Amino acid sequence: MSYDFSNICTGNIEIKDADVTSNPIIGINLIKNSNEVIAAAQKDNKDWSISFDEALLSEPLLVEIKFQNGDKKFIQANDESFIFLGGTVWNDLNGDGIRQSNEPPLQGVTLQNADSSDNVTTQTDQNGKYMFPGFAASGQHLITVTGLGEVTITKPQSLNYDVTPEKGQQITDLDFGITANKGVALDMDVSTGNYEAIYPSNNVESELSACQDDEIWIAVAATGVKDLDTYQVEVSFDTGKLQFLEGVEDNPISGIKNLLKKNGGITAGFLPMEKTPGTVNISNTLTGTDCNQAPEGSGVLAFLKFKVLNGNADAVLTLGNVFFLDCNRKNEEITALKNGKVTTLPCDFNSDGTVDFIDLGLLANHWLFECVGDGWDPKYDLNGDCIVNYLDLGIFGDSWLKESPCY
Repeated sequence: MSYDFSNICTGNIEIKDADVTSNPIIGINLIKNSNEVIAAAQKDNKDWSISFDEALLSEPLLVEIKFQNGDKKFIQANDESFIFLGGTVWNDLNGDGIRQSNEPPLQGVTLQNADSSDNVTTQTDQNGKYMFPGFAASGQHLITVTGLGEVTITKPQSLNYDVTPEKGQQITDLDFGITANKGVALDMDVSTGNYEAIYPSNNVESELSACQDDEIWIAVAATGVKDLDTYQVEVSFDTGKLQFLEGVEDNPISGIKNLLKKNGGITAGFLPMEKTPGTVNISNTLTGTDCNQAPEGSGVLAFLKFKVLNGNADAVLTLGNVFFLDCNRKNEEITALKNGKVTTLPCDFNSDGTVDFIDLGLLANHWLFECVGDGWDPKYDLNGDCIVNYLDLGIFGDSWLKESPCY
């Protein structure tokens, strides 16, 4: 592959013999300001050409070559003083700050480059790689990871990179190791769960809209575990709103297996039990004593099935009494918990699918009723304080003319 910049002054750049069969080129762009595309190349057999307004030559320009495997290559078009800053972001499963062969790259992580004049962001590609190309200014640059939530950065120890490159310097080893904090979350929509992600908050929905008599599956997901051997989790709920039906350790439809089986381990047997009304206790353990089978990272502990009994009130599912036991018999109580909620349309008192004047009339018919008096109906007590008053009217107003998905 060769690059012909001889006609750049007339607004033309040519890339010759760019037919790379082992890793084909899928696009070539001319960019400025690190990531702003100003012209796309046209392909003719093995050659590509870019035409652009030569007035742009007053600014530093880069040729960006994009390959099929997700890699990118940047060529300085009209200024060799550009600064290139980049690296790789990976899921540091064991949290030691050193990338192992089984630790995957992280795609879609947002990084920020703050220099003396501006803040620029970019995201990692499918290989976990990122690049801030084409900075004309030298001086101090601060590279940070943003927007991941409850995670720990294991590399670098300073949590960011503060670099002062020379003009024309390319630094491509500004790598970040990231591990999820240890915890448990309820995923109310198992269809979107990518439980191998660094932090399932991006793939865990804490709310699910449902209707009366619906049967719903939810997932109990663990994050940031290390050498997990045994677990216990309790899920509590209001028996007037939900009914526990069953629990399983794997999801055979989606192919999602229990986290304990991640490294080829065999479980002793999943035990879901509603030990008292409104509290489901789940537990499981690996057989044997091989610590190599004890998983690390994030994944599903259980799938639980419930039936919605009350279509007029939201139902909260609360995690508690969570313990992890690692393969060395170290016992730890887990307190980083993310609960779930089944949402309904609580103000549709006549169940016709819309909150309107009819429902307002029904609320008025129960105005100032108290839970100790005759004619009490708890569905009109929207805030649960044992009296139907202006507080409930305010909640009702928030749902005015909303439509239920149940009709």
